Amino acid sequence: MRSVKHILFLVVLPVCIAVFAGACKIRGFKDKPYPTPRVIVETPTGTLANDITLSYRMIEVDGTGSDITLQFSTDGGATWQPATAKGGSGTTGLRGYIFPGTSHKIVWDSFADGVTGTQTCRVRITGTKSGIGIVGTPDETNDFEVQNPDYPAISWVAKPDGLVRQVPLTFTWKLDTPAIPISNYYYGLDEDPPIGTTTNTSVTIPAPSLGPHTFRVFAQSTMGLNSAAITATFTCDNAAANLPPSVVITNGPSGSTLDNTPTFEYLGGDADGFVTGYYVSIDVNPPDIWTTSTSWTSPELSCASHTFYVMAQDNEGANSSIAETSFTLSGVTDKEPVHPSYYSGAVLGDRIDDYYILGNTVFAACDDDGGLEIVDISDPREIKIIASYLTGDYLWAVGAVDNYALTCWEPDTPGSDYLSVLDVSDLGNITEIGYCTLPCILPRKIIPRGSYAVMLYRDISGWGFGIVDISDMTTPQVRSTCSAGQYGDSTLALRGNYAYVTEDDIYVVDFSNHDNCFITNRINIPGAALCVSIWDDKLFVAAEWEGLQIYDLDADPVNPPLVGSFPVPGEETEWVSADNGFAIISIVGEDDIILDIQNASAPRVLGTYRYLEGWKDTLLGTMVFKTNATHFFLVSLYPKLHAELVNTIADVPSQDVAVLGTSLYAVGDMPNGFQIYDISDPENPAFLGQCDLANHGRELFLDGNYAYVSIIAQVEIIDISNPASPTPYSFYNASDNVGGIWVRNNTMYLAVGSSGIEIVNVSDLANPQFLSSWNTVYPSDACGDLVAEGNIVFAVFGGNGNLNILDVSDLLNPALLTTMTECMGPQRVCKIGNRLYTYSGEMAAVLDATDPVSPVLLDTAVPFGSPKGFGSHDSYLYSTSHGNGLKLYDILNPDVINHEFYYDMGGYPVSVCGKDDYVYVAYDVSHVLNVFRIYRH
Repeated sequence: MRSVKHILFLVVLPVCIAVFAGACKIRGFKDKPYPTPRVIVETPTGTLANDITLSYRMIEVDGTGSDITLQFSTDGGATWQPATAKGGSGTTGLRGYIFPGTSHKIVWDSFADGVTGTQTCRVRITGTKSGIGIVGTPDETNDFEVQNPDYPAISWVAKPDGLVRQVPLTFTWKLDTPAIPISNYYYGLDEDPPIGTTTNTSVTIPAPSLGPHTFRVFAQSTMGLNSAAITATFTCDNAAANLPPSVVITNGPSGSTLDNTPTFEYLGGDADGFVTGYYVSIDVNPPDIWTTSTSWTSPELSCASHTFYVMAQDNEGANSSIAETSFTLSGVTDKEPVHPSYYSGAVLGDRIDDYYILGNTVFAACDDDGGLEIVDISDPREIKIIASYLTGDYLWAVGAVDNYALTCWEPDTPGSDYLSVLDVSDLGNITEIGYCTLPCILPRKIIPRGSYAVMLYRDISGWGFGIVDISDMTTPQVRSTCSAGQYGDSTLALRGNYAYVTEDDIYVVDFSNHDNCFITNRINIPGAALCVSIWDDKLFVAAEWEGLQIYDLDADPVNPPLVGSFPVPGEETEWVSADNGFAIISIVGEDDIILDIQNASAPRVLGTYRYLEGWKDTLLGTMVFKTNATHFFLVSLYPKLHAELVNTIADVPSQDVAVLGTSLYAVGDMPNGFQIYDISDPENPAFLGQCDLANHGRELFLDGNYAYVSIIAQVEIIDISNPASPTPYSFYNASDNVGGIWVRNNTMYLAVGSSGIEIVNVSDLANPQFLSSWNTVYPSDACGDLVAEGNIVFAVFGGNGNLNILDVSDLLNPALLTTMTECMGPQRVCKIGNRLYTYSGEMAAVLDATDPVSPVLLDTAVPFGSPKGFGSHDSYLYSTSHGNGLKLYDILNPDVINHEFYYDMGGYPVSVCGKDDYVYVAYDVSHVLNVFRIYRH
């Protein structure tokens, strides 16, 4: 039987070599040998600038050493120029080896070679035998994009021209490349090059001598790149007349815009005097509106084509020529469908009864032991509790303005409810600076508005509304109150001098006189009004059994007419929040609905988000802030990435999945626990073949015509050369339970739990042979996953939670290069180029692993549970964990890792793999494979 296996191995080995050679773009490898030294270079990926690291392999037949030279091309290889090489492995005495060669790196200094701005480049590396000069076979990268600093550009706004008077002269220019930072402008009269410096875009010089002159100016960027010099040629002659000013438009709409009150910016100059002001207008020529400002906002415009005009006037009353720009105001554009995704969350100390959002800060009222908690949401992917304030009393309502928090408390011992004004300018030392008692038994809401605040509360007969004077924060005082004989969980919205309170119906409170607020109307609402929100000039009401009701406050703020609705028949609508043209409504037991409300008469569904009982929503632009008893989190309506479920396949092994070519492989703990699917149609996997495993399959690695499956403390090797009939081929018995598997160059690397790492020779697949092992000094550590690349192994260990990097150039004696503890218990690892990504229950991280001896932690992100599956695409990572669905992390910038999308459809997702724009997730228990298409926005 062993001899049969050997024969099979000899048959399939050339296939493996051919596949590997094709993957490494060794053109014509089977036809004839190439002269050596031969270079095989990889195309770099990611955002590239300045110093660009290139990875290549050197192939030599004698291994005596070679030198390399670099060339670069910016025209697709039509022409080549010498390239500046530095760092990396150097350029001389580089040893190679027979195929597949020896790995090296070199750095191309693209900026030193004059590559500026955004250009498409390719690099060629040529090897030459050291000492004897024999030129080998070069190789070149594919095209890649370089984004280097660019040259600045400037142009004139105002300058003297022709004959001018002998007076002090002013030269004014503008920066045409505002994205390029400028260190200085160099200017001079009759100097070439000019040597005077300024950081301004205007300079006035003393009166020049009579006769001809030339003034020059150029910009220099902070990177030392100079713009072309612009010149002004003129002749000083006292018989010359006044020069009129000039003006240019520097900012404003062009083409089509949705902004019906656009703002325009312009800049004027006068060579022999100064600008005193401007005439501006929309659709009136010559312009007739006088202003001294260099920006102007138009009144509201109709949907049509318009032209903005501006004319400068100087100190002698002379007018410039008229500058103009045309644009078209379009109608309202429908919003795109939303793809809501959980970004991040936090758990507060106690039940959240109220919160107030001020900029990027949330002030949360947590009753009982929670008190006031202050939360930073400036980074929506990482919400942070930054301060708290406790008194032992019950905090029911909170508002905030400037550096003050208005907090409404119920005392723990008998006494009056009270308002406490807190100074929160120093979060490490929050202090009470003002106090007053409140005429209520339960404050529900307090909203500051300049020198006063409005308050919603309960009293013994029902709800109440009050005005609190906070013009002096040290002595707040209640100015007036009013109430109605209803009792419930009221909500409040404000517009102008009117408040709208829900209590079955809508009560309209007029508080234009702060000393005499009063109920001016009661609007009958179909069903029962449970929540109210205001956006633009519309009032949005969650009506219990009638869905969303929309009222026009511009038409009549006291008795607004109904102008639109979104019925949800037979369902209990309990909450609404509106902002930025969106409304989100919560329906008991059903998914939240997100609507486009730009046309209030016809709200349009944009998407849904899973219903969470007891959670309340607040829209913040395109984010949703959600709260319930003790939790809150942020949801993005438009994440940069989102996944759409396109298919579900039943009866698929779920413990691990992997893709090779156009086939998907799955292993698990069910009969026929190894299966193969054709995914040439990525949305419709088609079953190809299957076989039984010796036991429950756990981890899977694919290499050529073989699959390596971990089965407890064993690796089963399966021949997959015939996808319709995969066949068990051989076994390897490890020293402990096998987690991660990696096979490279006839060597298998195993993560074997508490036994660390095992290295196995699989050149004879029928008889794998143990070579060596490595483990940490910590007995509690367990190796869970690894990646092997070249002579380096990156392995993650539990226990002490370290990333260990090993040199395995001597397979019999693996040596530790370095240990990193910053990744906080990594459990999974993957690598793209020189970036290493780790994932644990504590942190997702990206590291620069260019130098494996000294890797650098670049960025981290908050994870969602301990990972079961983890993998990578060129521009995103994907992970799964029990009960936490599919997560996507954006790594378009490979130095930054951002959580972007979370898809939860219940169940127990275990394993995940991807190909192109598709991700495949296998679920435990249910044994289904979900197919997701990934979209980037």
